[in-house]
Order: sequence, then C-alpha cells, then structure tokens
Amino acid sequence: MPEGDGTSLRHHLETVERVYKRQDARLHATPPKGTEHLWQWFLELSSARQGLSALTYSEILAWATLTGRKIDPEEATILKRIDNLFLATARSNKWLQTSQR
Repeated sequence: MPEGDGTSLRHHLETVERVYKRQDARLHATPPKGTEHLWQWFLELSSARQGLSALTYSEILAWATLTGRKIDPEEATILKRIDNLFLATARSNKWLQTSQR
C-alpha cells in the first residue's frame, strides 16, 4: 500500500534495512509450515495473469490438469482467497496500476 508520499511500505522498509543494516521481519515473512505449496501454486498461476483480473476456478482447474497437480476444493478456495488479497493490494497500489498498462 502506498504511504502518504506515494511510495510503498516495502520501499520504505527496504531503504531502512539498507541504511541501518537491520532486517525487518515484514520483508522476510514465509508462509506457515505446510502451506508453502499453496504459495508456489499461486505464484505459478499468477505469472500467467493478463492484467489485474481475478483467477477463476476454471483457470485453476485447467492449470492443475495441465501441470498434473492434485488440488482439492479447499486448496482451490485458499488460492482464490490469496488472489483476492493480491488484487486488493495491487489495485490500491498506484505503481502497479501504471505498470500493468
């Protein structure tokens, strides 16, 4: 999300890390143990995204079929939730909106 000056929090945190040589946990978070595959799957699905449109269940099913992934309904729902959070963040970030054009 952009800060008051239009720069992202990530950019501010990276600058603080670089200047003060201290890591901020928010920049180095990892998915909860046992869910790493869901994050990797989301990254794979999202990399084929056209613009900022939501992933559909049909796209998730096609991806799973093409890649041979065995995905259960609960995992598909979690992927949709991750996607909703990603889209909400991306749409509120002016830099992402202009880079997608």
